[in-house]
Amino acid sequence: MNKTLLTFVLAALVAAPFSAFTANAAQAGAPLQANTAVRGQSSITVYWYANDGKRYVFPNAATYYTWFPSFDTVRTITDADLISIPLGGNVTYRPGAKLVKINTDPRTYAVAKGGVLRHVTSESLAAQLYGSDWRSDVHDIPDVYFTNYVVGTPIYNASDFNVSNEYHGVTTPSDSLRSTSNGASNLGYFNATVSRTSVNAGENVTLTATLRSGYTLPSSYRIEIQDPRTAQSIKTCWNVTTCSTSLAMNVVGGVYNVIFHARLIDANGAVIADEWFPKISITNGTTGTLSIWTDKTSINSGDAITVSAWSSQTFNASRIEVYDERDNNLVFTCYNVQNCSQSRTFFRRNTSESTFRLYAQLKDWNGAVLRTAYTPTMTFNGTNQTGTLSLSADRTSITNGQAVVLTGTYSNAVSRLEIRRVDGDILERSCANVSTCSVTVYPVRPEGRLSVQYYASAFDANGTRLAIKHGPVVYFDGHSSSVLLTIRPDRMWIASGEQVTLSTFVGGYEYQSGHVVDIYDARTNTLVASCDTTPSCVRTVRVNRNGGETSMRFEAVLRRNDGTRVVNAYSDDIYINGSTGSSNDGVNYVNGLVLNADRTNINAGELVRLTANAFNSGTWSYTGNRIDIVDAHRGTIVKTCYDVSTCVADVYPQAQSSTNLTAQYQARIYDRNGVLAMTQHSPVIYLSSYAGGTNSALGTGLITYAPTDALKPNRNVYLTATFSGSNIPQYDAQVRIYTEQSSSPIAVCNGSYNCSVSYPTGSSPMTTRIYAQLSNRYSVGTYAETPRVTLTTTW
Repeated sequence: MNKTLLTFVLAALVAAPFSAFTANAAQAGAPLQANTAVRGQSSITVYWYANDGKRYVFPNAATYYTWFPSFDTVRTITDADLISIPLGGNVTYRPGAKLVKINTDPRTYAVAKGGVLRHVTSESLAAQLYGSDWRSDVHDIPDVYFTNYVVGTPIYNASDFNVSNEYHGVTTPSDSLRSTSNGASNLGYFNATVSRTSVNAGENVTLTATLRSGYTLPSSYRIEIQDPRTAQSIKTCWNVTTCSTSLAMNVVGGVYNVIFHARLIDANGAVIADEWFPKISITNGTTGTLSIWTDKTSINSGDAITVSAWSSQTFNASRIEVYDERDNNLVFTCYNVQNCSQSRTFFRRNTSESTFRLYAQLKDWNGAVLRTAYTPTMTFNGTNQTGTLSLSADRTSITNGQAVVLTGTYSNAVSRLEIRRVDGDILERSCANVSTCSVTVYPVRPEGRLSVQYYASAFDANGTRLAIKHGPVVYFDGHSSSVLLTIRPDRMWIASGEQVTLSTFVGGYEYQSGHVVDIYDARTNTLVASCDTTPSCVRTVRVNRNGGETSMRFEAVLRRNDGTRVVNAYSDDIYINGSTGSSNDGVNYVNGLVLNADRTNINAGELVRLTANAFNSGTWSYTGNRIDIVDAHRGTIVKTCYDVSTCVADVYPQAQSSTNLTAQYQARIYDRNGVLAMTQHSPVIYLSSYAGGTNSALGTGLITYAPTDALKPNRNVYLTATFSGSNIPQYDAQVRIYTEQSSSPIAVCNGSYNCSVSYPTGSSPMTTRIYAQLSNRYSVGTYAETPRVTLTTTW
């Protein structure tokens, strides 16, 4: 239909009666059914009486003809009946029927269900959707009617929009109305604007989404501004018509252009409107240099090296990360990019390794690498400084609860010596910066057992275990046992990954059917083999080195068929003195496992990156391996990696209680048969606060509202929360504003110590209290809270 004809028909709708309407005038007294086109007796304006009990205006003839071929079915009702039907809004074009545009916007849109306009991004795409004569299907919509629609996501491919499905997916205008139970009535779309469309990396851009006026909004809704590169919401505003945020533009994943988008969402999570912002182009204007050096280039295995890095660039730079080039394992992180220096201990990974290098990476706030630099090559001299560990007991035969003095000695001074009880892995004592550590224990006989044993561990400054040594078995009741249980290995010196044959024997005991001898790896208390129905048996197991240890042993336990332990015994120490060859016979050999943390002193809930790395001296296929990173305090797995030698996990540690402000993690590697090959603990992470409730150390704040007097219903009041003195980095900060009427926040602001929101006062007088909380957005367990302020409205 051309514009002349369209104008004529439109004029006819609003200025003169149609003969077709006269034919239905006699039905004015009949009951009116929903989903009917109607008009009043004294007006020729046509409405759609929808199944929600409201009437919707056909704004022009072009809209009407997308739904119906003629006016023959329009029902005439009395003016009084027409006035009694509440007005809902305007009818929009039938989905899929036509393409539309307006004079002030060059873009052509397809119409989707709900009056959603989707930009057809190219002429070739329009031809694919509507045929080569697609231009004849383009209708101009007057600007005044354009607000009846909302703008949705653009169409980039023909698969994004199915014309037939859209057209036949509706039958009447009721199927495409946006007047729903959530209270929205013909919502207009919002404008999305940016303050700048071309910036350098790190410069700020303000994004503003503004709802058009003149439409009824749901009783509760929110505007979300989202970053499509990360699918994350960067700003949420509740029950306001304008939502704005300012943020630094950075390159993410090598993408130098970004188009943010805003969504209008109702209280049920349904998306009502979706609008894209103009494209922002980002120039990665990084300049400057990065350098890294060490205080020595020739060391013995186990020596400490001071590593220093420096960057001339501070703009848009968040941190320097230092890695070991041998396995790309993160060594440490500095958040002061111009003064980065830390000391770390480095070990030879295998007997043939003679050199290694470190490298530093300068990263921006999004984790993108800006620059990389390498240290000179460093050389191992060939001396291993791990030392020798021993653990003695002043007596090995005791009565129940009698004192035993345990003494652990390491040949070199170390950062920490620990003495633990084997059953339950109970820490008896930890000594710092010593070579000797002693403790007096008072062992109580465990149920079903006749003995107890302890072991010592030596750790370096990074928390890496250098050695482990079991002490002698301590027997109860003044004798070793009335039952003789022995376990003997066939070899005392092995390379990591080699097999050991173990022989067990039970004597001085009437062996009964159903009794079992279990064999455990005493390092991890892991069951490795079992023997039943015979007093002697032989089992072959594979032994892998765990960290920097030089020896290990096995424990044999005789138990009855009801599970009661009768007696236990330990094998002699098996010394692990070398590596396997380069061959791979189908079992994954592991020579070492480390678990590093990039930070060991944090506030509760702050980010810590854990890196577990397994290594081997020879050719090693990682296929089938599994690495678990476990919260050592809770026993829960935080990350699992398959078929790799390196596993990285981001964690947000919380203290166990107000008196235990530490966290620790453990790495476990399993071979392709699912057998635990090795474990290693991370350094202890010390926390400055307990995530158990409010914490004023995170900052102090106030919440205010305006206006402060004559507050009435059906108005908006502006709430503002401001915090200061916080030890949370601003980038990690999150402020949430609440009322006591709901447990959900009415506003959430990320990356700021301040937050504001426009809050509707409701239709009736009320009294509530408002307050705000500040926390690390990655962990809200610990938070600072403002005093609660009473807000009252009256007529």
